Amino acid sequence: MKIFCFQREIYRASKKEVCSPEVQERLDKLKLWVELQQGGKTSQEAAALVKCGRSTLYRWVSRLFLMGRSCLVQAKRVVKRPHAQRLRKDLRNTVFPVQLDTIELSKDTYGVRRIQFSAVDPVTRQGAMQVYPRASASNGADFLRHVKQTMPWLCGIQVDGGTEFMGDFEKACQQAQIPLYVLPPRSPKLNGHVECFNRTCRYEFYNQQESLQDLETLRRQLKQFETTYNTIRPHQDLEQKTPYETIQKMFPNKRAAVS
Repeated sequence: MKIFCFQREIYRASKKEVCSPEVQERLDKLKLWVELQQGGKTSQEAAALVKCGRSTLYRWVSRLFLMGRSCLVQAKRVVKRPHAQRLRKDLRNTVFPVQLDTIELSKDTYGVRRIQFSAVDPVTRQGAMQVYPRASASNGADFLRHVKQTMPWLCGIQVDGGTEFMGDFEKACQQAQIPLYVLPPRSPKLNGHVECFNRTCRYEFYNQQESLQDLETLRRQLKQFETTYNTIRPHQDLEQKTPYETIQKMFPNKRAAVS
């Protein structure tokens, strides 16, 4: 494998400010390795002089090429969140925010793409859902209004890092003074209640739908399913009671909307 053509790319990558010290060290070794070979050394001899395995050096060169002739490690994009925060570990057993998530309804299965925004209160198991054409922050803000109406007692909202829960959605939470908690990366178990709720929606509602084309009809049917889920369907975790029965007992002065 000839690597001389990468000399310019190595020099260019070494000047990028986004490189970490570890990556800069690798680039320096690659640059020296190339220069030694240009001076007449074999690749094996040059690798021994830079004190690095030849296979490792070739792997670094391949990564440099595959990443578009740029730095081996790209700087992570830092997204500023004016309102969102992490829920501290020591509060996870005392603070129970409403869990939000989205599910995509595949084009291949239904012939049209739809996105369902879902919300579940982990204490009462009260659920809320609404379907939209796309997963946007403005649709998330619209769904937030429905969540506040359905669960007026909510003490906060918990979401993953999806862009649909940024922008307009985050501003809406801030304006309503609702705490917004963002999950750590790769931690779906912390959103387990809404994940289970999404599966229920797929099996008990969407599997019965022949088409999702008519959005208004779909929303009316989904509203009926939401009412059934909250007021008629018993839940094993609630000792075969419905979420609405649990709400009447726990929050007699803050009953959820059921219609």
